[in-house]
Amino acid sequence: MSLASLIFAALVFALFTTLALAVLSPWLPNPGRDRLARLGTQSPLGTRGVTAWQRLHAHLLSALLWLSPWTAGLSGGEGDAPH
Repeated sequence: MSLASLIFAALVFALFTTLALAVLSPWLPNPGRDRLARLGTQSPLGTRGVTAWQRLHAHLLSALLWLSPWTAGLSGGEGDAPH
């Protein structure tokens, strides 16, 4: 493979990587942007906006807590020990 074809392949790779990053950047986590958004939407009462990821996390946690009484026996924890 010649040097020119290697340089061309590297440029094509860089182009596609840059385009993918530009297209996906709105969905990538960005703590700085999230913090600034919370500061901008902060109400006088001190409540902050909740991101979509935080809502999803809360829903998943709530579902796991709802399932926990039925799955507690499967864990092999303290509740299974015979007396």
